[in-house]
Amino acid sequence: MKYLLPILLLMPVLGTGCNNSCQQICVTMKKFAKECGIEVDNSEVGECVKRQAGKESRDNRAACREFGDMASIEEEWSCDDVQEYWAAAAPEAEVSGE
Repeated sequence: MKYLLPILLLMPVLGTGCNNSCQQICVTMKKFAKECGIEVDNSEVGECVKRQAGKESRDNRAACREFGDMASIEEEWSCDDVQEYWAAAAPEAEVSGE
Protein backbone atom coordinates (compact mmCIF):
# COMPACT_ATOMS: atom_id res chain seq x y z
CA MET A 1 0.00 0.00 0.00
CA LYS A 2 2.87 2.40 0.70
CA TYR A 3 3.90 2.16 -2.97
CA LEU A 4 0.44 2.88 -4.35
CA LEU A 5 0.58 6.68 -4.11
CA PRO A 6 3.96 7.05 -5.85
CA ILE A 7 2.82 4.67 -8.59
CA LEU A 8 -0.39 6.62 -9.10
CA LEU A 9 1.51 9.90 -9.22
CA LEU A 10 3.90 8.52 -11.83
CA MET A 11 1.27 6.87 -14.02
CA PRO A 12 0.80 9.89 -16.35
CA VAL A 13 4.55 10.11 -16.85
CA LEU A 14 5.40 6.43 -16.96
CA GLY A 15 2.36 5.30 -18.88
CA THR A 16 4.17 5.92 -22.12
CA GLY A 17 2.31 3.40 -24.23
CA CYS A 18 0.33 6.22 -25.79
CA ASN A 19 3.24 8.65 -26.10
CA ASN A 20 4.86 9.33 -29.43
CA SER A 21 8.61 8.89 -29.84
CA CYS A 22 9.35 12.57 -29.07
CA GLN A 23 7.23 12.46 -25.93
CA GLN A 24 9.09 9.34 -24.83
CA ILE A 25 12.34 11.33 -24.90
CA CYS A 26 10.97 13.43 -22.02
CA VAL A 27 10.73 10.31 -19.88
CA THR A 28 14.13 9.05 -21.01
CA MET A 29 15.72 12.44 -20.26
CA LYS A 30 14.29 12.30 -16.73
CA LYS A 31 15.85 8.84 -16.26
CA PHE A 32 19.18 10.11 -17.56
CA ALA A 33 18.97 13.14 -15.26
CA LYS A 34 18.40 10.81 -12.31
CA GLU A 35 21.54 8.84 -13.26
CA CYS A 36 23.38 12.18 -13.12
CA GLY A 37 22.03 12.95 -9.65
CA ILE A 38 19.63 15.57 -11.02
CA GLU A 39 16.10 15.56 -9.69
CA VAL A 40 13.41 16.53 -12.19
CA ASP A 41 9.86 17.05 -11.01
CA ASN A 42 7.20 14.83 -12.61
CA SER A 43 5.16 17.90 -13.48
CA GLU A 44 8.06 19.15 -15.62
CA VAL A 45 8.14 15.84 -17.47
CA GLY A 46 4.40 16.19 -17.99
CA GLU A 47 4.89 19.66 -19.47
CA CYS A 48 7.62 18.31 -21.74
CA VAL A 49 5.27 15.56 -22.94
CA LYS A 50 2.57 18.16 -23.68
CA ARG A 51 5.02 20.29 -25.68
CA GLN A 52 5.90 17.26 -27.81
CA ALA A 53 2.31 16.54 -28.82
CA GLY A 54 1.91 19.05 -31.66
CA LYS A 55 2.66 19.29 -35.37
CA GLU A 56 6.32 20.22 -34.86
CA SER A 57 6.78 17.00 -32.91
CA ARG A 58 5.06 15.08 -35.69
CA ASP A 59 7.63 16.42 -38.16
CA ASN A 60 10.52 15.30 -35.91
CA ARG A 61 9.32 11.85 -34.85
CA ALA A 62 11.64 9.93 -37.18
CA ALA A 63 14.64 11.64 -35.57
CA CYS A 64 13.16 11.04 -32.12
CA ARG A 65 12.79 7.33 -32.90
CA GLU A 66 16.36 7.14 -34.18
CA PHE A 67 18.10 9.12 -31.43
CA GLY A 68 15.72 9.00 -28.47
CA ASP A 69 16.92 5.83 -26.79
CA MET A 70 19.01 5.97 -23.62
CA ALA A 71 22.22 4.84 -25.36
CA SER A 72 21.99 7.65 -27.93
CA ILE A 73 21.21 10.23 -25.25
CA GLU A 74 24.09 9.07 -23.06
CA GLU A 75 26.43 9.25 -26.06
CA GLU A 76 25.42 12.78 -27.06
CA TRP A 77 24.59 14.45 -23.73
CA SER A 78 26.66 15.13 -20.63
CA CYS A 79 25.20 15.54 -17.16
CA ASP A 80 25.85 19.28 -17.49
CA ASP A 81 23.89 19.30 -20.75
CA VAL A 82 20.92 17.56 -19.17
CA GLN A 83 21.01 19.96 -16.20
CA GLU A 84 20.88 22.88 -18.64
CA TYR A 85 18.11 21.20 -20.66
CA TRP A 86 15.77 20.86 -17.69
CA ALA A 87 16.68 24.30 -16.33
CA ALA A 88 15.87 25.89 -19.70
CA ALA A 89 12.67 23.87 -20.09
CA ALA A 90 11.43 24.89 -16.66
CA PRO A 91 13.17 28.01 -15.39
CA GLU A 92 10.57 28.49 -12.65
CA ALA A 93 10.89 24.90 -11.45
CA GLU A 94 13.56 23.67 -9.14
CA VAL A 95 15.96 21.33 -10.88
CA SER A 96 18.71 20.35 -8.52
CA GLY A 97 21.87 18.32 -8.84
CA GLU A 98 23.45 16.45 -5.97
